[in-house]
Amino acid sequence: MNDIKTKIKEKKIYIIYAILFSVILAIIYSVVFVSGKSLLWSGDALHQHFIILKRFNEIIREFLSNPSQGLPLFSWETGLGLDVIGQYSYYIIGDPFAYLTLLFPMDKLELAYNLLIPLRMFFIGISFIAYARYNKKEDKNALLGAIVYAFSAFAFISGTHQPFG
Repeated sequence: MNDIKTKIKEKKIYIIYAILFSVILAIIYSVVFVSGKSLLWSGDALHQHFIILKRFNEIIREFLSNPSQGLPLFSWETGLGLDVIGQYSYYIIGDPFAYLTLLFPMDKLELAYNLLIPLRMFFIGISFIAYARYNKKEDKNALLGAIVYAFSAFAFISGTHQPFG
């Protein structure tokens, strides 16, 4: 019985964090989504990040449908002609969240892009809590730090405008 109580106590901070994060996120992003806007804005997000995410999805889907073709190593469609692995390693290959977009159909890729931004922010806070607990900090301090860190100006603005950068 004590093991169950201990496990619940260990997970309680993550549940509280998830609730607080969801409430704050709903307040902040409700303005964007109620007005029918997207987090895909006209700067680098539209001209770099979304294009490379879309092309990544096309490449992986083509490979999965016909693996004998292999993966392209060079593409004239990226930049002015670049090696695919070099270009995609900067933006996509090392980002585990980018692979989640493969679960969405291609016509819902913008939705996936919009969902990944708050998901990344959520895991910023989860990582902070794990780090704080590793350093034996009190749960209330870890929780406060996680919320402040996840919604800090840098994480919020940079994560929204440069999600792959």
